[in-house]
Amino acid sequence: MSLSDDLKFVANKVDKLLEERFKVPSSPESRLVSAMRYSSIGSGKKIRPYIVFASSNIFGVPLSQSILVGTSVEMVHTFSLIHDDLPCMDDDDIRRGKPSLHVQFDESTAVLAGNALLIDAFKLLTSKIINEEFNIRIRLIERLAEVSGYKGMCGGQMADLLSQSNDFLKSEILRLNSMKTAAIISFCCEAGGILGGASEYECKVLQEFGLDIGLAFQIIDDILDVEGEENKTGKKVNKDNELGKKNLVSNYGIKYSKNEAKRLINQANKNLNCVFGVKSEKLQRLAEFIIYRDR
Repeated sequence: MSLSDDLKFVANKVDKLLEERFKVPSSPESRLVSAMRYSSIGSGKKIRPYIVFASSNIFGVPLSQSILVGTSVEMVHTFSLIHDDLPCMDDDDIRRGKPSLHVQFDESTAVLAGNALLIDAFKLLTSKIINEEFNIRIRLIERLAEVSGYKGMCGGQMADLLSQSNDFLKSEILRLNSMKTAAIISFCCEAGGILGGASEYECKVLQEFGLDIGLAFQIIDDILDVEGEENKTGKKVNKDNELGKKNLVSNYGIKYSKNEAKRLINQANKNLNCVFGVKSEKLQRLAEFIIYRDR
């Protein structure tokens, strides 16, 4: 299948699992579940679950296992988007081509929906369907918690907010991007290795590949905020400039940022190919997609 077909295949699998998991009850919490469904089902590219799927493919991990882990990551990612959009954070009223959750529902519901998705993501990882081995499930939970918390995504968001009122050097910008975006993408790459019984060295290679493509992914996001079109990106553009955020684009310009993103992708694919060869073709194709995406 083409990358486009693969992405749709994984997205459909994830959406189906979320549909089954979040059935709207006939009780007061129905509003909360409806809000969770609104932000997580039928929208977004589901790139993170795809990365879990693609890395798992290297080791012949059953599809059912990789989709479950990928879905848990998507739930964490959706939590971050819901909270990032809140007025107290980035204050965005459009996400994934439709009103942000706090606009469609209200701020209190958005906070609760984000929290509920985050918590349920870790509950999902406890399932024996993912893997019979307790230690493997614990390792997945431990690593996802690490890249999601103050050492990863949440800490990166804090740094991102601070960048609005401070001058950030390149090293600080890259650290911010590593925490906010690349860390969780790195986990998605590593997850396939954890599920597939990869060696410590192989997991390290996957982690580093994920950090490189994660940094490139964020750079392209920042470029699209300047050059992109709202009807394609699914969110407002020129937002970073309005908020005064510091990134490679604001500090060094579009040309430099594009070259840096390409360098990271070339480095990532070269290193991955040296270790895994054609088995990593799906991940390498995804890396190339990151450079040329328009949304």
